Amino acid sequence: MTDESEHLIDFDAYLRDLTANSVADHEAEVLLLTCMDFRFFERIARFMKRRGLAGDYDHVILAGAALGAVVKEKPANPAWHQTFFDHLGLAIKLHNIKGVMVLEHRDCGAYSEKGFGFLLPGYTKKEERAVHFEQVQTLKGKIPKNLNFDSFLLNVPKGKGALTFDKLL
Repeated sequence: MTDESEHLIDFDAYLRDLTANSVADHEAEVLLLTCMDFRFFERIARFMKRRGLAGDYDHVILAGAALGAVVKEKPANPAWHQTFFDHLGLAIKLHNIKGVMVLEHRDCGAYSEKGFGFLLPGYTKKEERAVHFEQVQTLKGKIPKNLNFDSFLLNVPKGKGALTFDKLL
């Protein structure tokens, strides 16, 4: 809960920005796929704004981002795959999207032994990047070829280091 001096968002300004960036027929530039991790929502919004996409994207959230859209092993639910691709189809029809953007992040619980078990304790940063790369590449292969595809991996530093999004594919 916030106090009177703390504002998480200026909702009026946010709505004005959305209105200014929206076109009459409600087109969006991309469908954004991110993980459900609550730690990064504000960073993701700022990243999208810096890329000139504030108010210009549809957003789908699945645990593990690309992993959630393509993983077949238990405990994943096959309905997640259908959900993502149903949303993608609807985004194409309703908002004439031109691409798909995937934002993955390091230290993702969905990739861990508590999630889908793709990264077991003791993995290196290189191994972690390779596993994210593989899942994103699998997803890219399922996206219609007429859509642009972009992907990034959010680096999560230990301590107070800066968060950065690095290109994956």
